[in-house]
Amino acid sequence: MNAVIESRPWAVQVGISIFAAFCWVNASASFAAKPGQPVVARVEMQFAKEDKVVDVIAKGDLLTVVEDRGEDYVIVTHDGTRGAVDKVNAVELAESTGIYTDLIEEYPEEGRYHTLRASAWWALGEQEKAMADFNEAIEKGYEEAHAYSSRGLFMRLAENMTQQSKTTSGH
Repeated sequence: MNAVIESRPWAVQVGISIFAAFCWVNASASFAAKPGQPVVARVEMQFAKEDKVVDVIAKGDLLTVVEDRGEDYVIVTHDGTRGAVDKVNAVELAESTGIYTDLIEEYPEEGRYHTLRASAWWALGEQEKAMADFNEAIEKGYEEAHAYSSRGLFMRLAENMTQQSKTTSGH
């Protein structure tokens, strides 16, 4: 696990939401994440500076890519910590359904993992599975605003896609 810390007080504080993850759905088909694109931690990692752990990235955390350096990504965590993560320890959003399925099985009452998997399903074009996961998160009592707003945005996008399909096909 390679994770090297680069502390910068001026680092942009990144609040990654499901909506932000959705914004990069179209980029998920490439082999390497682009700057600004979210990736998902495949395993738990620790950022250390001079042998002192300064931040822990949990399996399933969304990370924002700042730079692709070949073997690793420079990333920013949700709280603004910058560091390097080996590419083998991060996957693109569309490749993360298995990670979230594992986390859902391990923590069945944690609705947050359903919202994260919903974004991964959406990135794969699996709108029905995405909506089912948003609904499941809310049914389990997950009350974060992004669960509701993201579900609403995704519902609207699905409606627009259906309407566009009907218009294109001449119906």
